[in-house]
Amino acid sequence: MELNLHKLNSELLELQRLIGIANLRLEEKNEELRRLNSALSQLQLNKSDFNRTKSICIEPEFTTKTLHGNNATKIHNFRENELQVSFSAISDKDISDAENRIIVQINQIKQEIYVIESNISSMETQHTNVNRQKREVENQS
Repeated sequence: MELNLHKLNSELLELQRLIGIANLRLEEKNEELRRLNSALSQLQLNKSDFNRTKSICIEPEFTTKTLHGNNATKIHNFRENELQVSFSAISDKDISDAENRIIVQINQIKQEIYVIESNISSMETQHTNVNRQKREVENQS
């Protein structure tokens, strides 16, 4: 009986250790999920700003009364040689691809969280059962 009690106590300690490790892992995954969701939100905001700003920068509305001569040529050259090149370097597809990669990672993390939570639940059930067995052994003595 003493051997059984020792075995059950060891089992309980091991389960508590494993539950503690799983809870730490769960916290890490939840933090990772939070950061990914934040990154996705920020990327979506930047995408909106980028698309809104792109047309303003590439095709600003100037009339012949606003600019003419040398100033008009400088603005036109700047727009074509610098602004358009900068905006063309980042395509909507690149931003959408980044969004999709983040969404895939979010879904993967959610799945990992589900598995960890299931494992914790299973270990807690085991812990409860071993605790019950321990009480039974103690009551027999």
